[in-house]
Amino acid sequence: MVPSIPGCVTWGETIEEAIAMAKEAAEGCLEVYAEQGIVMPD
Repeated sequence: MVPSIPGCVTWGETIEEAIAMAKEAAEGCLEVYAEQGIVMPD
């Protein structure tokens, strides 16, 4: 889960995998938000 990005949720079997997946999910969520014109608060 990426608390600062609403709707951005992921998981991993290990801490390392979860961190890597969270980074990838955050990037993907932000790309989709940008494509849809959704503005993230500061």
